Amino acid sequence: MIDYKDSVRVGESMNVTTTALNPAFSPGRRGTVPRVRSLTNGQALPLASNELEYKQNEPFSRGRRKGEGGQFSPANTVDGFNARSCFGKFSPALCWLVWLAILAGYPCADAGAAESPWNRIVIIGASASAGFVLTEPLGGPETTDCKLRFYLDAAITAPHAQPRDYSTALMFMNPDALGPQQVDAAVAARPTLVIGVDFLFWSCYGGGLTDAGRLQHFEAGLKLLDQLHCPLVIGDIPDASAATNTGIISADMVADAAVRAAANHRLKTWAASHPGVAIVPLADFMRRVAANQAVIVRGRKFAAGKTRAFLQDDALHPTPRGAALLALGIFDALVKRDPEFPASEIRWNQTEVYRLGDRAAHSAP
Repeated sequence: MIDYKDSVRVGESMNVTTTALNPAFSPGRRGTVPRVRSLTNGQALPLASNELEYKQNEPFSRGRRKGEGGQFSPANTVDGFNARSCFGKFSPALCWLVWLAILAGYPCADAGAAESPWNRIVIIGASASAGFVLTEPLGGPETTDCKLRFYLDAAITAPHAQPRDYSTALMFMNPDALGPQQVDAAVAARPTLVIGVDFLFWSCYGGGLTDAGRLQHFEAGLKLLDQLHCPLVIGDIPDASAATNTGIISADMVADAAVRAAANHRLKTWAASHPGVAIVPLADFMRRVAANQAVIVRGRKFAAGKTRAFLQDDALHPTPRGAALLALGIFDALVKRDPEFPASEIRWNQTEVYRLGDRAAHSAP
């Protein structure tokens, strides 16, 4: 959230201020009309609303809008500042001071906020992201505890808004419809980061598909992700064949080893041409925890014989502690790939991330 100062002072001796802008300012909404204090007696001189207006239906810009030919003229406006009418009322020097004060007052605050990559995090994906517990097929308190968003949120120490979660446990029912819906929602949110650790899972898994059909489906999933023009963390395709023993998925839904290998190779090729994409080794994570093998995340080793607790008995979905560890694996892949996301702004202690995330889940409505 952008915090606007009560006033922005330009030059102590001139006592020129602008009033606070409406914190709820958005494109198409009028803001508070600035007032200019007299240089002689300090009295407020309001400018008429038609002389200093916020242009409707125009995107919020970061400091200036070019006029015709890219040159400033009295007919131009700069983030709603109407120079022509101002020059008609006051001296050019005073109008330039007002203009500079406006530029100092809110575009700079917006620019500072925009520099944070944690501003608008969006989650897309299936049941590993949305949370799923076999005994709560329609959701419940244990399902809420498994939602990845709580642990992603808990892991970030920098100021940030809560992640927007568009993932759904129903992805397996119709990925061809739900996948595009999630991507459309993500694009509309203007994200600074998208996390889709299991978004591609049902682009490769699913019933009624041939091997060639699975790879074509996977390609369509990548094409959807092409619409996201921001940093993206995506998971590769794991071996979920063990989940057929628990009844959570059927054997005809499983992509075999050759298909998974081809899909993961294609994912690496695709990511290589998309500099903002980081791949989470979800396949290696699931293989290790399913076999109760040691897992290492960001230099911390989780010992063999204890990691099976990170995976539910259905052999497919993470437990709450597993979701906390997966969140750190996601951020580990991100900070290694993109220096815009500082590793120093992540809480790397899995126990603490679990504690904070679980507490947030329990207090969620």
